[in-house]
Amino acid sequence: MNATSPPPWWKAWQRVVPLLIESGVSGKRAPKLDPLLGRLRDAGWQCESLFQWQPTKAQANALKRAQSERSKVLDPSFAKPDSAYHRTRRLLREASIPDALMTAFDANISHLEPVEQREALKAKQKKEKAARESKAKSRAKTKKRSKKEQPTGPTSQDSARAKATSRPKPSPKLTRARRAQQRLERARLEMPSATDWGRDSSELLICIDETWPLTGGPGKAAEKENSPQSSEGVIAGVVWQGAAPDFDVLPAARDHRYASPQAYEILEQLFRCRRAMPFIMPIRLDDRHGQASQHYDDLLQASIQIVLGWLLPVDGEPAQLRIWMDHDSRHPHGFDQTDFYRGLLRGHQRFARYDIREVAWYDLDRIDSYIAYADQLAYLARESTKANRELGQVAKYKQLPGYVPLSMLLVQRLKRLEHLEENGDVENFLDLAVELRQTRIGELLVEDVRRRLVDRHDLQLRLLETLDRRYQHPGRDLRKLEKAVDVTRRVVSIPRHKQGIRARLLATAVQFQSANYDGDPHRVALVASEYQAIRRQALEDVPELAIECDVHLAGVWAEHLEFERAAAIARRWIDEERFGYLPRFLRAKVWTSLGRFQAANENHRQADLALEEAVALVEAAQQALPSLVGWREIPATYRAHNAIDARCDQWYQRLVDALGDPEILVDQLLANQRPKHHRYRHRLLLHAMAAFGRSEPLRPLTRRYLDARAEWAMYEGEPWPDIGLYRAYVLWQDKEPQAASRWFDRALLALASRRCEATLQLFLACIAATAYSCFDDQHFYEEAQEAILAAEPKLPAAEPLVRQLKLAISRPDAARVPALMSRLKFHYL
Repeated sequence: MNATSPPPWWKAWQRVVPLLIESGVSGKRAPKLDPLLGRLRDAGWQCESLFQWQPTKAQANALKRAQSERSKVLDPSFAKPDSAYHRTRRLLREASIPDALMTAFDANISHLEPVEQREALKAKQKKEKAARESKAKSRAKTKKRSKKEQPTGPTSQDSARAKATSRPKPSPKLTRARRAQQRLERARLEMPSATDWGRDSSELLICIDETWPLTGGPGKAAEKENSPQSSEGVIAGVVWQGAAPDFDVLPAARDHRYASPQAYEILEQLFRCRRAMPFIMPIRLDDRHGQASQHYDDLLQASIQIVLGWLLPVDGEPAQLRIWMDHDSRHPHGFDQTDFYRGLLRGHQRFARYDIREVAWYDLDRIDSYIAYADQLAYLARESTKANRELGQVAKYKQLPGYVPLSMLLVQRLKRLEHLEENGDVENFLDLAVELRQTRIGELLVEDVRRRLVDRHDLQLRLLETLDRRYQHPGRDLRKLEKAVDVTRRVVSIPRHKQGIRARLLATAVQFQSANYDGDPHRVALVASEYQAIRRQALEDVPELAIECDVHLAGVWAEHLEFERAAAIARRWIDEERFGYLPRFLRAKVWTSLGRFQAANENHRQADLALEEAVALVEAAQQALPSLVGWREIPATYRAHNAIDARCDQWYQRLVDALGDPEILVDQLLANQRPKHHRYRHRLLLHAMAAFGRSEPLRPLTRRYLDARAEWAMYEGEPWPDIGLYRAYVLWQDKEPQAASRWFDRALLALASRRCEATLQLFLACIAATAYSCFDDQHFYEEAQEAILAAEPKLPAAEPLVRQLKLAISRPDAARVPALMSRLKFHYL
């Protein structure tokens, strides 16, 4: 990067790249691109290769990231511009971007903001800052001399203004922790593919350890027998390519590092090693008062069979196998069960490749092994402490290829599935696929069944019939049903027009809802057009499913932030003549949709009336169908959110109507009782605390909640990013900057653990921009800018919010934070 006389086309990068990104995202060439390339070619830029180049979506994403990195190179406040420059060059090279664009990038950087200018600017800024500080000190001394007999402290108003606009820097401890987290995240992303891992290995070593929360483990006295936690545990391990450990490749580790800084280093080393494959199998007995550790031998046998028969390739090279476990009182050092495991695995084709040489238990201090790594993996899934939960969330252990939720009967159910064509047990397949959904073994299972049933239309029809029967059951679990529909949609190859209207509508509703959860409304554009073609038939044959699809389609438009269009879908149903004859529960769903989208569009009065109607309908429906108990909370919660956003006088009454007694809820939250069950009520309570926590009647409750922040827990999924954001905000209001900064980080981390598409990227940008307004922390700036670049092209209706976010990160000011928080509408999505 040097400062020479610029060529006439030196701005080619910033003019061409947005059009190339548009072309890659849309899949068709931007109309303005070729004329622009022609003018730039005439100006001397050798860009002939770009006339025939159509970027893929992956290359468009690479160009977006390059835009983000380019801004760091040009930002005088960014600490390492050279690193950003070389990182961008590497990114473009790996994405196979044409050389002409690389040349344009270099020219643009060289002449727009040379490094020499940057250094001069930094020196100038430093000099100006020193002059300002000197002038401020001189002014303070003069003021002190002239007012010797008057109080010299600032007024309360001045103090409040100073505190409101101050932006503290992150602590060194927080910076170190964040770097460790980022290294671990990079290591996880760079893990080798597990598809063919170990296929060509002739020698394998498996090291296994386990942990049992609130118990002493197998052969030891339990601290809390018959408690729900005693029915849980974790078995974890490392599969190593080789007959013995090689500490030159994967260094030895110490056990019981838990969530310490050393734990991050241990996991980073393991994830980067291409000769090691980690696996984690959390256990939860069906009998919640049983003791998992008492079933150690059965669970260990199950875990070994799953690793050998399902996680590793069954058609690989013949391999000699050794299995080592950490010793305990029932399995002392040197305890051997080689013959037993040879007999257990003999005779089944899935285990034919393995020649079992040794299965034994050892003391870690007396052998060289990788059992200490297994110990660290086991603690990733042990959520008994806040530190472990945070480490597990950073490591994203549920996304590891070797993650398998283990049960006593899992192996028998997997073996039964191998005879699906003969026994026709699609119920077992559907249940198993739902339980293992979003795990690698679950993906392998569904893909295997899809391949085997491609010509078995009889079993595919039976699968559709099973799904329809479950939908019509009065006590159906809608969340499990949605997962089952998604699995069935992937397995059934019968043409859609031959599947029947019910099956098609169920699949449509689930695809809409799945897109809403992922914040990716664009991926169902084709499904939405197909649904419009069959909607009239749906209204005649199955109106209840048509309502489900319409409600979720409205959610898709809301994810676009087009709330008026979403509300119009609900209004269309309410204006139907037949609407009053539909079941009350379905009418309540429509009124709830209308109310929440009107609330998001800030039509608060109309939203309150719609949600009031929804609450009344659910209450009436519950009297006829007791299985609907609990559904009233949904419209009541949206109504309370609406009252808080509107700052109406009845906000506290609406809050109590949705939550019950807030005191009782805080007791349950601080005792960590059923945190996932209370998560949406938890978010509503924090929304109220963020808006009214410093005034009566919430002030004492907010104080009590804040004082217990050492006990706060964080989990995965929705709405935990919202909870993390509100916690950060109330801590910031309470003048606890370092604690607030950590919770902003956790909110971002909770979002990063999900598949983030356009709408969730926008939410991430809101969190990061709010955090950057509170703290002078470059990390938050980078997160916000990258998320804005990802979300902005896909969400044109978000333009006012995006404009406000760009202003917030370009001119950060803590006084702007309340306004940013008031713009958040994601609790209605």
